[in-house]
Amino acid sequence: MKNRILFDNYYLFLLIFVISSVFKYLITGRNNIVQILIILAIMWLYEILSEKKKYLSSLNIENEIIELKYFDQFLKEKKIIFEIQNLTSLNYVKNTWFLNKFDCLQIVKKDNSKTLNFKIFEKELQENVQKIIQKNKSYC
Repeated sequence: MKNRILFDNYYLFLLIFVISSVFKYLITGRNNIVQILIILAIMWLYEILSEKKKYLSSLNIENEIIELKYFDQFLKEKKIIFEIQNLTSLNYVKNTWFLNKFDCLQIVKKDNSKTLNFKIFEKELQENVQKIIQKNKSYC
């Protein structure tokens, strides 16, 4: 799963770097360290400007509490606990966009209608989350 997270975060930048490296090599016949620095700067800006990505590793619903464990984009495992009464909805969303195929756990908070999305990569976890949501659909 961790390799998939890294690929999801950086595949576009790696693709840009490879294409620009090949193009520069074909035109000038030499490599340049400036390309690497530019790609690193773009990656750094992307991380600052984009919403922090979350990758679900486990979901547990007990009584009035939802407990989530997830990896952030830097592969650090984190834990969040929500009270069900503070949520508007808990949904399972399928995304079939060309470059970004993933399933997602979507949580909408009541207080500010903020939507939190947790990507789900593992097939077993996808099935587990779908079952948990269907079983507890009456909560939200």
